Amino acid sequence: MVRPFFKNTPPLAEVVEESGPGRRLDPRVYFHDGETPFAEQSSGVPALVKVPLLCFARTIGRAVIKDLSLGGVGFLAPSRLEILDRVYLKMNDSPTLQCRILHRREVAPLLTFYGACWYPNNRREMEGIMAQWFKIHQQEDED
Repeated sequence: MVRPFFKNTPPLAEVVEESGPGRRLDPRVYFHDGETPFAEQSSGVPALVKVPLLCFARTIGRAVIKDLSLGGVGFLAPSRLEILDRVYLKMNDSPTLQCRILHRREVAPLLTFYGACWYPNNRREMEGIMAQWFKIHQQEDED
């Protein structure tokens, strides 16, 4: 069972379903502020970034998740972190989830945006997490 992992959730800007060639397959939840430059934004979901070792994963720093879907994640992290092709993200009370970095781009001198896909064994956990976000979004729409 996946428990809600935020007592105070960040603003949910939009849930987007994209279609067409080269587009994402799964609806994506975006956490952003349309008025603030991307590199200066503080909205998002806080997470710990971990790297795999032999028997466990070691925390190397913090990140801010900017978008989530069943298929992947986009997050900002300090450029000083040595993020290779495989990392783990831990969002508060949620399970630690493994992802593979697909692309990265510098958005400020000390900040990098990473796009990653979840490993297939994370699908069940992500379904629970995404269900929570869609439920929160529906409640916000009803208020």
